[in-house]
Amino acid sequence: MDEQDELRTKGHSKEHRSDPIVQIGLFMDTHGIPITYRLFPGNTLDKQTLIPMLGIIQREFSLGRIIVVADKGMTNGDNIAYALAAKNGYVLSYSIRGADKSCKDYVLDQTGYVVKNEEFKIKFRLYPREISVSTTGGKKKIQVDEKQVVSMARNMLPKLRRNGQGR
Repeated sequence: MDEQDELRTKGHSKEHRSDPIVQIGLFMDTHGIPITYRLFPGNTLDKQTLIPMLGIIQREFSLGRIIVVADKGMTNGDNIAYALAAKNGYVLSYSIRGADKSCKDYVLDQTGYVVKNEEFKIKFRLYPREISVSTTGGKKKIQVDEKQVVSMARNMLPKLRRNGQGR
């Protein structure tokens, strides 16, 4: 078993491993080619790596507008607000299980879906979402206008129904 040091620390492991891990912040171009990366101690949460990495990539590479594409581990108000303040965009996944009732109702309402083929359908809306951001005085709620894109594959419908979410 590896020993802990300043970089390899015990942290949240998706594989539920107990040995020390290292977090990596990786930026890729539109072709999936890595541009840069930074290592973070294993006890650093995913969502805490985005803001430092955006600062680094904007200073070192002067790429202009960046579109952050990330999994739901990055979905928090501070990351969204930071990306928007820098005139960047974002595409972040969001689980329907953790969504509020309004979002769940929208996803499950069959109105507005465009059927792409018998296996896949999609719809979108502009939606004012309230997010919580950190300030020097604590947390503050702000509103952001998001374009929410919902896609559903046919094989997901039975899973939604089993979990009591489908109609």
